Amino acid sequence: MEESFPVLLWLDRGQVASIEVTAIVAGRPQTISVPALTLAQRRALAAKYPTGSFATDFSTREYKPLGNGIAYLRPGPFFNIEQPSAGSAPSYQAASFLAFIDDSFRKILASGATDLILDLRNNPGGDNSFSDPMVAWFATRPFRFTSSFTLKASAATKADYARQRAAGTPIDPSFASQMDAEAHTPNGTRYKYDLPLVQPRGEPRFHGQVWALINRHSYSNATSVAALVQDYGFGKVIGEETADVASNFASVQSFTLPGTQIVVTYPKSHFVRPNGKDDVSGVAPDIAIPRPPIGAAEDLVLKEALSRIRQR
Repeated sequence: MEESFPVLLWLDRGQVASIEVTAIVAGRPQTISVPALTLAQRRALAAKYPTGSFATDFSTREYKPLGNGIAYLRPGPFFNIEQPSAGSAPSYQAASFLAFIDDSFRKILASGATDLILDLRNNPGGDNSFSDPMVAWFATRPFRFTSSFTLKASAATKADYARQRAAGTPIDPSFASQMDAEAHTPNGTRYKYDLPLVQPRGEPRFHGQVWALINRHSYSNATSVAALVQDYGFGKVIGEETADVASNFASVQSFTLPGTQIVVTYPKSHFVRPNGKDDVSGVAPDIAIPRPPIGAAEDLVLKEALSRIRQR
């Protein structure tokens, strides 16, 4: 809703000359009348007063040492960005991602880093088949991203699974087992599925302190990774509470309506975060860092995170 707010406000209020907003000015709330702008006027203002930003591209993957024993890892989206899918759904072929993660952790170990910042900010999420092998590099005990996993059988899901098998899509054993459970469950039935525990990696593995850095734009599986790190005690969560919730609907599928050719996307599962808390709340950080001012020319949140880590 954040990026669509101007459009949604127009749909709700219609065309108006101004809007009254309550703002905090010098520490006190004040009601201010703000003139309404057309889209053309907004674009003209943006061109006249461009909003600055720092250079980080959160849609990419990056590892780098930050000095003083601190390593930085931004895994990027938990789906295949190196070889995008030809269709509307993302590709979940994980080979390129896993190669990047394994190479990054080998460099982290070789550097002797004692602290790792796992940057999950502005991350759209993806699939746990990507994130689980990453977490296994620093996990201290067997884990899974959920304490309860419920699916709803449907004809659309069965058809998609049949398509994947017919196309010869590589399918890992865990997903193949889930496909079999779907095939033997009547459509419309909700059923529990016991996801297998993921084992920590054998040595060598990372034994230092992990800091999962999040913000309001850590979505979907990025939220789940932060919840997993927090609930299992694999590290500390730092930053801003996620807007997305930690217990949620997931495992999206899609089908095309035959008449209109509109693509319908739907979730086929519901999961509860590892600590069993099933409510409508995001992942709250163990250490809160305020949202930076709009237009900041440097990454003030990462700068503050480094300061907190070095002072601990």
